[in-house]
Amino acid sequence: MESRKIQLTGGSSYIVSLPKWWVERSGLKKNDAVNIVPREDGSLILFPGNVKRLREKCKVIHISNDAESPWLLRILVGTYMAGFSEIRIKSRLPLQPFMKREIRKFTKIAIGVEIVEERENEVIIKDLLNPVEIPILKGLRRMYEISTEMHKHALLAFQTKDFELVEDVIARDSEVDRLYWLIARQYHMIREHIISEEETGMSSSLALHSFLLSRYMERIGDHGVRMAKSIRVLMERGYDDEKAVNYIEKAQNYALSIYESSMESFFSKSLEQANSTIEHVDRLIPMCKDILSFANRTEAPFAVSLAYISESIRRVGEYAADIAEDTINYIMENKKENKV
Repeated sequence: MESRKIQLTGGSSYIVSLPKWWVERSGLKKNDAVNIVPREDGSLILFPGNVKRLREKCKVIHISNDAESPWLLRILVGTYMAGFSEIRIKSRLPLQPFMKREIRKFTKIAIGVEIVEERENEVIIKDLLNPVEIPILKGLRRMYEISTEMHKHALLAFQTKDFELVEDVIARDSEVDRLYWLIARQYHMIREHIISEEETGMSSSLALHSFLLSRYMERIGDHGVRMAKSIRVLMERGYDDEKAVNYIEKAQNYALSIYESSMESFFSKSLEQANSTIEHVDRLIPMCKDILSFANRTEAPFAVSLAYISESIRRVGEYAADIAEDTINYIMENKKENKV
């Protein structure tokens, strides 16, 4: 780290000289502009040249002719989440049909990206969405709403024997995934200064903790799918123990109340509520064990599905506690004084 003294010039302006090596490496010359971005913590970030040029972050992916389908989709999702505004997929040989199908699949499930050019051995994808149009906190709220509904509707489907609702719950997981990818993308763009804290109205610290929360919420959504699939098996095999369903409903309602409390503590920045939320998880464990007691008294196919349901409900509570713990970390990190 270099230290440079502030100088006063003209009686009213303060100046700091720039390191010669940085100016030369950035390709700057006399009278070129340097962009200055103030941050919430009081620091300044310097950008050389045109800010627009910095926003155009391009990734080139060279793929071989024997690349596998899942691999290509994962690579595209990872590149998207990293904040690249342009993705170029290139190959020495013509792209195989399944490769182009995976690329089109990616553009359908990722928010804001489109294929802008397509040739025999190259496809160019661009991000056409202004990231500040969907604020991170709005995305978190939507993730919470969808993931909560997934769990509620999975149980409702069990109670009403609605197979169509079960399939709807499973399909909704893609909505949660898309929002998680978008939040991860926005966080990385803030971290890399592709978009500024001023533009988003969000500090890098809040963006980081929001990203961490979105990961827990994405996993809660996954357990909504797991619960729905287990319920589908029980329905297909005619399981109708009303007492077991009541125990599941009781445990699920309590788990979702913990989830709701954890999110409220985050949005209200309540240290007291976050601590209280974590303590409630201990009361959920016996409820989940009650569900397991039914699994121990029934046939194998039913037992496995009931055990999965019990585990998924428990995991909702535990991920909610993780959200509350991260809320405490954020509050302690950003408030100078706290009452305990």
